[in-house]
Order: sequence, then C-alpha cells, then structure tokens
Amino acid sequence: MGRWRCVLIDSDGKAATISEVMLNRTIERPDGMRRFGKNSLLLVESGGSGKLSRLAINGDTGDLTTLKEGFPDGPVSVAVVGTTGYVLEGQLKTLFGAVGSQVLPRPFHATAVSVGAS
Repeated sequence: MGRWRCVLIDSDGKAATISEVMLNRTIERPDGMRRFGKNSLLLVESGGSGKLSRLAINGDTGDLTTLKEGFPDGPVSVAVVGTTGYVLEGQLKTLFGAVGSQVLPRPFHATAVSVGAS
C-alpha cells in the first residue's frame, strides 16, 4: 500500500485543501497523468516494465488498476481519445544512458490501449 497527496478543487475551480489518499498499492515512478471521469485519472508509471494505470479515488482511498504493462522505452505521457488511451514512450535510456553507450534511437510511436468510457 502507498500514500498519495491530492489537492481538492473547489466548485469555483480554485485549489482547496490537501488530502492524503491511501492507495491499494504503491505507484512506481509516476509520470504523465490525465483526468478520467469524475473521480479517476489515468497515469503512466515508468518503474519496472512501465504501466498504464487507472486511479479511482473514493474519499480518502484510492484503487489502482493496471490497464497495460510492458512499455520498455519508458512511458512518459498518456492522451485519451474516446475510449482509447495512447501511451507515449520517451526512449529515456537513449537520452540519459551511460556515456559511450551504443543505444540507437528508434522512431517514436504511441501504443493504443482500451481504457473504457470515462
């Protein structure tokens, strides 16, 4: 389990209080996030093999569901069109790899993942 802090938003759109949310698992190196529906968000996790996850927040608890795992080039962002999330990988090992390493950049691409309705 993990803990996460959220900033609540008032009805006028201004930031309100900070709330601590208890998660059902730890988030592994979160990166790009997108609001998804009223009480959820989609986020990419660059830890491990890389994941696209949905975080459903209900009061002071959060339920993380892995939608897809296995983004070897480091997921950095997610964009949503309809019921599809497009995960972008940053090839960060190419940019920040060890000096003298022979990692060759490949074409960038977006991986389509069904995320359901928001």
